[in-house]
Amino acid sequence: MIVALAVAACSGAAFVVCERRSPSLMLDLTLFRSAALTSSALVVMISSLGPDRLFFFVLSLYGAIPATIPP
Repeated sequence: MIVALAVAACSGAAFVVCERRSPSLMLDLTLFRSAALTSSALVVMISSLGPDRLFFFVLSLYGAIPATIPP
């Protein structure tokens, strides 16, 4: 498992380096300057690591519903 995490971290770093140097981006990295996007992506990533991952994934989606309702 530690090897898989190390490979994932190296792959992620390599992806970021390649994306910063590329003239045509596959993923605009400036999106992660948004606190809402970064925190929701982090919640989904962390919730996928636990044994009750489906519950927390659905809970994070349920928490995002009020943000889409206009005042």
